[in-house]
Amino acid sequence: MGGNENGELGIGDTGGRDVAIPTVIKSLQGKRIKSVAVGGMHCAILVEGEDGVMTWGVNDLGALGRDTTWDGGAMVDVDGDGDTDMSNGEETDLNPLESRPGKVDFGGTGVRSEDIKQVVAGDNGTWIVTWDGNVYGWGSMRSNDGVELFSEHVKIQKTPTLINFPDEKNGISKLAAGTNHVLALTESGSVYTWGIAYEQGQLGRRLMARNRNKISNAFTPRKLALKNIKDIFSGSHHSFALDKDGAVWAWGLNNYGQTGVLASKNAGEDSACVMVPDKIHCADWSKPGEEEEEEEGGRSGVVSIAAGNKHSLALTKDGKCFAWGQLNGCALGFKLSDFDSGDPNVVRDYRGTPRILKKPTRIPNLPKLRYVATGGEHSVAIAEDGKVYTWGFNNSCQTGHSGGDDIETPKMIDRKAVVDKVFVWAGAGGMFTVLAEEA
Repeated sequence: MGGNENGELGIGDTGGRDVAIPTVIKSLQGKRIKSVAVGGMHCAILVEGEDGVMTWGVNDLGALGRDTTWDGGAMVDVDGDGDTDMSNGEETDLNPLESRPGKVDFGGTGVRSEDIKQVVAGDNGTWIVTWDGNVYGWGSMRSNDGVELFSEHVKIQKTPTLINFPDEKNGISKLAAGTNHVLALTESGSVYTWGIAYEQGQLGRRLMARNRNKISNAFTPRKLALKNIKDIFSGSHHSFALDKDGAVWAWGLNNYGQTGVLASKNAGEDSACVMVPDKIHCADWSKPGEEEEEEEGGRSGVVSIAAGNKHSLALTKDGKCFAWGQLNGCALGFKLSDFDSGDPNVVRDYRGTPRILKKPTRIPNLPKLRYVATGGEHSVAIAEDGKVYTWGFNNSCQTGHSGGDDIETPKMIDRKAVVDKVFVWAGAGGMFTVLAEEA
């Protein structure tokens, strides 16, 4: 659901219309999906069986990992089965090879469908990790000044290629991707980062001024000063790591307090950033007086984090959702009137309007949750019963609610198309949302 101007919904041409009603991707019906990734304007999935990794959306910088050359017209072989298919019945302005799922060819890499464990997506790049701990990627990244690179010497990587980890012997177990940077978690609990975005601390490590080639250093996966990490998460320009003791670490751009690191890091200033991982201190994540237990969530109670462009969400083991970052864009799920003028956790603009929420704060009026996700400026939560709640920026109906008005507080999607569905996963891009129902 949401904007489909560039075919990012995977349902073919909708004539430039936004899709407010959650719509099934018919070509994926009957397939068992093992992993889903949502980038800025493209998606990637891992399908059980011969289909392997399938992609759709914008391919200008190679994010789809396959040839989508199309001469125009109506008849194309969308499914790759040798038969021509109509794209939405008639001629289309969208490339059908991009606006519908297509298979990525891993060619000479030797990687088979059953070898792949996970797929992740950035703004213009896609990466996979295999069960034996190897990482492959394709596409490109774009720096703040417009430089486009996939690696030190490659501008656009059109097909899957191996990513080398020069110092790692234990293998990679999980990936997370921001707009233009990537995180990798090792089997031993270490975290590596790389990418073209590093000026706001996205990599969580300093690239020293004496280093003659910062690009080379940035694109080489390097280990962060973190230990015993069990999970990783990334927003557009900031990231998180959850360690085995339950502590949450954050780094990256902090101009809206989106890292959750305290105001001593100048949260809210335009140039604010957290250059190396720092702990988030939030006693409210645990119930007062609750004993520390060695179980999922550890001492903090946090089990997962979702991060967008200027905001972040945390899900606790008891199904609560906490939010922080930009307040005046509706992505946090609060009414601005919820905060009094003397709240020390709120930064206000010169007119007195709440602008930033520095402290992770529980979102009220939500049921017990099983999953949370964020787009650039909107958020999604899935309740224990599989119902979906959304809020935030809604100019392209990416929240699943029509009208285009922003959704200030969580609102359940009660469309007829989803009333009997049990959803278990959600992902969101810049202007669209993807939901996955129980198989």
